Amino acid sequence: MELRKRDESEKVIAVYKKISQLKIKAKNEKDKLKRKRLKKEVEKLQQSLPNIKRKVYEKQKRNRGGADDKFKEEQIKKKEEEYRQMLIKEDLERRKNRKKLVVTYTEVDKSAKACPSCGVPYNLSSGFSRCRCS
Repeated sequence: MELRKRDESEKVIAVYKKISQLKIKAKNEKDKLKRKRLKKEVEKLQQSLPNIKRKVYEKQKRNRGGADDKFKEEQIKKKEEEYRQMLIKEDLERRKNRKKLVVTYTEVDKSAKACPSCGVPYNLSSGFSRCRCS
């Protein structure tokens, strides 16, 4: 692996050296056609540099990726767990502070379940405490 890294980084250095040599040659060249060819070659080499650098970076990233990825995953799991615990705590507090809105069946007296005059049962779930007949 390290041999390959060296090869790739040496390629980058070699390209930079070649570009600088070609630039010097182009400045010293008297013939216009040769100067143009040298400049075109310099441009091609400069355009190829990002590809070479990307390959070097990707290979380096692969080698160091294992430890970094594990650390990042641990951090993400820790944050998710903290967030989950916070949500649970907030939910418990909300439930503790919440007032009863619905009257349960066991809390209602049997006499209060129906209207004494018409016998129609009250709709306690929607909040009506009286019959509409009166």
